[in-house]
Amino acid sequence: MQFKLIFDGDSLSNHEISPRDLSTALLAIDDLLKEANHILNKGRARVDVKVKGSFETGCFKINLVLSLYDQLKDLLTSNDTEAILNAGEILTLCLSTIPVIKFLKGGIPEKIYENSDGTFSISKAAKQMKIEKKTYDLYKSYKLRKSFENLVSPVVEHPGIQDVAIEYGSKPDNYSIINKEEASYFKCPEPGEEKIDDLARFETSVNIINLSFKEGNKWYVNDGQSSFYAIVEDTSFLQKIDSREISFAKGDILRVQIRREQFYNKVNNSLKTENFIEKVMRHTQAPTNLSLF
Repeated sequence: MQFKLIFDGDSLSNHEISPRDLSTALLAIDDLLKEANHILNKGRARVDVKVKGSFETGCFKINLVLSLYDQLKDLLTSNDTEAILNAGEILTLCLSTIPVIKFLKGGIPEKIYENSDGTFSISKAAKQMKIEKKTYDLYKSYKLRKSFENLVSPVVEHPGIQDVAIEYGSKPDNYSIINKEEASYFKCPEPGEEKIDDLARFETSVNIINLSFKEGNKWYVNDGQSSFYAIVEDTSFLQKIDSREISFAKGDILRVQIRREQFYNKVNNSLKTENFIEKVMRHTQAPTNLSLF
């Protein structure tokens, strides 16, 4: 599959571009297509992207070749009967995410619906777009979105570069372009943490070490064995605190129901455990008198 990467703008009138910008864009294209192949072909094939021949005059064009190879060993042992997508399909689907990013202007959909035919409808600002499931899967990928951000970075950073485009095939509509006004939409949003497991739900008693009504009511408590942060979700209990029906003193004990969840951060490749106080069953104030008998 042959295609072209094209940069256009006043600063490229002499068909020259910074080596740093060029290397960033080429690496971004390589990362973009490898991530798309990983998502769509699920490790059953590999892709190679190579620069072909000389650079063309007129703007700044680079001829590229996308090759795809079947991983025969994986095919023989895989239970997945879904057909492997070829190089042209990989490139076409990868570029199908560009209109989605433009439609959402770099933001997130207000609503997402899965339709009966397997497609998805996304909406924002009273407008709706219908997309294929494969396009939706690609759009959700942090690595793919980050590669798009790197690809358009020369357009964002240099006043003399007005747009970047990818041209493929012989049809007039086989052409995807991102201009300077749209380039900011392609800044990759920071990924949130993904919940991967419900570790436990249990009752225990805790001492309050420090309480805070900021950052989602995250309190620091101790259960007699260890100290940890817990997010208080019991709105009824919190309302009683706001109305001054409940007050606290050092040594007070809460009998609580706790939910413990585990999260994964894709950027840092790290795990995190969070505790949530779902319900406060009992509040016992610290004794103020000595127990003599």
